[in-house]
Amino acid sequence: MKPFDKWPALVQDAQQGTFDDSLFQSDSDVKNSAQPTRLPMAKVPNIILKALNPHHTDYIRIDPKEARYWHGGFHHHDDRQLLVISNNQAQRLKTVSQGNIKEIFAFIKKSALEAKVEGQFSSSGSKAFSGGDVGSINHNGSSQGNNNTANRKTPTKLESTAQPIDTIAPSVIIGQPNPKQIVKLEQNQATKRRFANHVLGPGETAASVVEQYTGTPNESRIYGFNHPQFTIKNPPKAGDKVRVNTGFDVLVKGQFYNSNSVNLIWKGPTSGSKSAILEQVNGNYIPDRGYDWELALPLVAGEYTLTAEAGGATHSVSFSVEESEDQLEIIDFIYIPEDNSFIAVTQSLADILEQEMEVLNPPMEQLKQALAGQQDLSKQDDKVIDAKKALNETLKPLVSGPTANKITEVIGFKGRKYTYVRSDKMANHFRRYKIDTDIRNGRRFSDANGNLDRNKLNKALKNDLSKLKVNFKYDKKLVDTYTTIWGEWARELNEDLKIKRFEKSDYFDASAEARLMRYTHGAGIAANFSPKDGVFSFQADAKVDFAVGEAKAAMSGYYPNKNGYEFKFMMPLKNTTKEREINLGAIRLNATIALFGYAGAKLQAAANVGCTVKQGKMMLEGLTPEQVKALSRADRKFEPVKGELSAFAGVSAGCELTGALQWDNPEKSGKSSFCDLAKLGGKAEGAFGAGAHAGCYIGYEDGRFMLRAKLGLIWGVGAGGELVCEIGVDEIVTLAQFVYHQLKNNDYDYLAFIQEDAFKVLYKAVSMHIATGKDITEFVGGTIDSVDKWWRTKVLIHEQAKAIIQRVEQTPEMLKFTVPESKGAFLNLLANPNLASLIDSDAYSWSGLNEQRENAIIIILKHILCTEELDEVLQHMGEGGAKCSREEGLSQLNSILEGAQQREFDAWRRKLPSRARSGSVAVAMLNTTPFIAMA
Repeated sequence: MKPFDKWPALVQDAQQGTFDDSLFQSDSDVKNSAQPTRLPMAKVPNIILKALNPHHTDYIRIDPKEARYWHGGFHHHDDRQLLVISNNQAQRLKTVSQGNIKEIFAFIKKSALEAKVEGQFSSSGSKAFSGGDVGSINHNGSSQGNNNTANRKTPTKLESTAQPIDTIAPSVIIGQPNPKQIVKLEQNQATKRRFANHVLGPGETAASVVEQYTGTPNESRIYGFNHPQFTIKNPPKAGDKVRVNTGFDVLVKGQFYNSNSVNLIWKGPTSGSKSAILEQVNGNYIPDRGYDWELALPLVAGEYTLTAEAGGATHSVSFSVEESEDQLEIIDFIYIPEDNSFIAVTQSLADILEQEMEVLNPPMEQLKQALAGQQDLSKQDDKVIDAKKALNETLKPLVSGPTANKITEVIGFKGRKYTYVRSDKMANHFRRYKIDTDIRNGRRFSDANGNLDRNKLNKALKNDLSKLKVNFKYDKKLVDTYTTIWGEWARELNEDLKIKRFEKSDYFDASAEARLMRYTHGAGIAANFSPKDGVFSFQADAKVDFAVGEAKAAMSGYYPNKNGYEFKFMMPLKNTTKEREINLGAIRLNATIALFGYAGAKLQAAANVGCTVKQGKMMLEGLTPEQVKALSRADRKFEPVKGELSAFAGVSAGCELTGALQWDNPEKSGKSSFCDLAKLGGKAEGAFGAGAHAGCYIGYEDGRFMLRAKLGLIWGVGAGGELVCEIGVDEIVTLAQFVYHQLKNNDYDYLAFIQEDAFKVLYKAVSMHIATGKDITEFVGGTIDSVDKWWRTKVLIHEQAKAIIQRVEQTPEMLKFTVPESKGAFLNLLANPNLASLIDSDAYSWSGLNEQRENAIIIILKHILCTEELDEVLQHMGEGGAKCSREEGLSQLNSILEGAQQREFDAWRRKLPSRARSGSVAVAMLNTTPFIAMA
């Protein structure tokens, strides 16, 4: 190993203030220090220069011969870089031996090579301990107090040493513990006492402080380590600082060769890493010689795997940790529904549960608080998005990869109904402390009526505890307290506490999906959880009914909120490529989302949602980043929000969405004017037409009116896909009102979002209802041709004129929502009587001929709201509502008017506004008569 290999570590130590001055030579010796041979950068190919990050000017090129002992990594930010051109690409090498030395380019960062450390200190031996999370390293067998070097000037750099040609690669060894060794957490050579400093607060005592750290009020853990300052007779008071023995750490020792640091990773009931850095060696650093290292790890009972890393070399050891006999005290009990087992909780297990709560509770608490402050889903709050992103990071290892389905549900820990932990943190303890009491064994726990008897359960727990292989100590009152807490949880799920319910596996769904659903519903963040505590919501005013035992939720509410969202989109103009904005008014979803399992948890964690139709049902799901990208390409109306959902990449199931699309109807009055326009769900065979891409589309297919709408235009940002709705018999009148108001609000212009056939069927059905008095639904359901045939042959005939006149006079309400095509067809029929009508005696009254016809025409004309509508009506006064010129329609009306009537009619036309007034039709109508009927 070359001397400058130490420089990155040395510079870092200098910056952290942990370096030892004995490593540095005097200024006079600096000239003799070995320096790498610098080579010019000019001849380096561009492809190599571009591979140096952040820029090639940050590096110095050196002779690759001087890098032959490097053992570098492949990361593009490493201080040392070995590069070669392969297949016209720059490739990083780990060692020089991996390629022809003449073709290799070697670089070292200027910051690593040229950093200067100033100052002069006196050597005090070969101390090599940095404190904190960094352990100690010493030369194997070196003398710590050599008087010959005590007064020597401290060097400024590592002394140059000749490098043997056969220098071995870095290596590392774990010498303690041995493989499969059992380390007990008590005073021995494999452990080291762990301490914490504590300042007593008001009301705290030595016993309470120790209990806070260890779970037991053993005062010797303070008095044994703070003598003579504090004793039993002279206890610490508020404000005093004491040293508390909180337990034992496990000592891990070993050696390394040809490296300057060791990183130790441990995995088991707890996980983490620590490192030891070479700070000082006595005299010269000697390659291929072993240097000792030592680290103290804060482990709890369980099985562990240790992995030491040094310069790319690794060594692993598996061993186990056990509590000492005097620590095996039961402090609590828990119940695991997954396998219907009770577990005795020691302080070690309690520590793990507490740590896990600190990992899994904060993401849910953060989301709950963020949702509480969000009122409008259409404007997603950054806090909600960030909270969901954090939740996803927590969920990812629980739903994918090797640790999928590894979330454990714990009942009763510290009086909490639900606590959630990662299963791999609990496995070792379950085997050790599991109590042989299965709640499904009805004979041991039921009374004569088959109900759960808590007294019997209490006795059974105490009896089974005595059979455990390990000799536990516990307060018997603990069992009484716990069975009370557990009984409250059980009663919440099983009101009559029948043992037969517990014997069945379906009384409480303990599957992985159900556990995850309860966790994402927030069951773990409230000590006394109830469904109303859940955070499963998209806005504050949604109602959530959560069946805790089944882990199913029904979330009902208005989306995006009860006030709705203005449904705006760009609509193409007829016979042109131009577009204009159309506003359909306030629209909202009055819906219930059925949530269960992974699909429910996925929707909870998602920042973006999408809807699809499956077998006639609307399904809503949270979108993964891949789904967001695909939807963005397919739907230009989709406006995603920032936020990742990578945890549920393999979950494709959705949650069923039921309810109705509601429209803020101007014709309604009262507290809420919203009414159902269409029911969610229905058969969806492709798009109805180009209008579907604009935002909304109404079509007629197989005898049904169907409505499609972009979810994002109703829900707001972060929502994609199309809602597919069916307009049933109960919504036909609302649909007629909706369509007429869209015409009214858009100057009776062409509505591209309504399919032409759907428009014809609707206005003809309304007109036939007016003409016959039959329910509108009787005219819907057939084919387009059958509806048109009925309209022309059964309704718009002179034989039907008298019935139409009577219906118009007696029940004119639906005339408010007849479109110009319908009004024009009626006026054409009434303004052009045939011979049979003229000789019909019923057509006469005391005032004269045609008075009833004129009255019906007057009523129809009164329902025309503006000149724009009048022009459209006149242009649809051809036979059956067919198109004609405005003059032709006006001529038909003039033909039945006499002098005075003509003047009144002309005056009425002049009073009409150019555009219809806003609001309901009744408000928009003129309170004047076009003319007076007379003989």
